[in-house]
Amino acid sequence: MPYAALIALVKFRYHVTFLNVVFGALIFAEYLSGNIFLRLTLLYVCFNVLLYGGIYTLNDLADRESDRRHPRKRLRPIASGAISEHAALAFGLGLIALAFTAASLIFSWRIVLCFGAVTAINAAYSAGGRNVPYIDLMLNAAPHAIRFLMGALLVDRIPLPAHLIAIMLLAVGLSCLRRHVEKETAEGSDARSTLRRYAGTQLEILGFTSLALLVLVCLNSARVAPGFTAIVLTAGVILICGGHRVRMVREPLRAVWTR
Repeated sequence: MPYAALIALVKFRYHVTFLNVVFGALIFAEYLSGNIFLRLTLLYVCFNVLLYGGIYTLNDLADRESDRRHPRKRLRPIASGAISEHAALAFGLGLIALAFTAASLIFSWRIVLCFGAVTAINAAYSAGGRNVPYIDLMLNAAPHAIRFLMGALLVDRIPLPAHLIAIMLLAVGLSCLRRHVEKETAEGSDARSTLRRYAGTQLEILGFTSLALLVLVCLNSARVAPGFTAIVLTAGVILICGGHRVRMVREPLRAVWTR
């Protein structure tokens, strides 16, 4: 069994999204302790390595035909044949089962429900949601709000609805930017028919509309959560505005999203 190919299926380059969990935990923690960082580490292993490793594997299995038509993605383990389809299926389902088992033993039932919600969203995406323009944006964005919620739940806090709405708006803006970047890549449009159904201008308008709504939501709750507001607004301006307008921001994102 090619272990390097199995490790590649886990896609560690995407694990930066766990920062959303860390943000949710640290912004709500009354004080920092070794226990918080231990629980964050355990959650990272259960959620990103096991659960998302399984989800990424099953997504690559579902995308294998389109990946084979992509000049770079055709080198992925399943598309290239380095991992057989049966082995990939067993590996993906095994990781997901292990993730739920470990999470149920270590964390609260609320966090286990978050695992279930993320799994259901990704199942909807793979089952056909990825082929519906704008629906796929929402399905890509929703798990980011759940990550933030999990971070808060890890320290026994429940965020305000405004916090979750703000994270969702930020994620929608980034999803629009991602589709815009993918659409600019000619081979990406050839491999994914959904991209051809997007208009670049519409994606940009929707992205900046999400940013504008994010500003309104954050300013409305700024007195209650000034730290949250400052961090989320800064991230929104840098990533969404910078991603559309600044090459130094856009190119690293392109490198990650189009691999």
